[in-house]
Amino acid sequence: MKTVVLIEDDQFLQELYKELVGSSFILEIFGDGLSGKERLLKGGWDLALVDLTLPALSGIQVLEAVHKLKNKGKLVVLTNSEDPALITLAKKNSDEILIKSKIDPNEFVAKIQSLF
Repeated sequence: MKTVVLIEDDQFLQELYKELVGSSFILEIFGDGLSGKERLLKGGWDLALVDLTLPALSGIQVLEAVHKLKNKGKLVVLTNSEDPALITLAKKNSDEILIKSKIDPNEFVAKIQSLF
């Protein structure tokens, strides 16, 4: 089974994503950027879903630290921000950008499954 690491501080979204993909993948959830980054740096994951607005470290800082790794899984940004500068930074260090407010649950699941 594939391992998905979710780094998201919103508990409602943590539960929603757990419900949507938790039965199809091993899902590990972290509520802040620092602990999420530490987990990703250990390796052994296939996909990381990273919110950009996080406590402790921003999603951009997490992406920059992990993007340089060899043998890493795919990095997907979850955000509601449409700030062009932030999106440009996120695109540089990730494989995909998903705008949380513009993707319905079925599309989200299909997108995650298509990344494998």
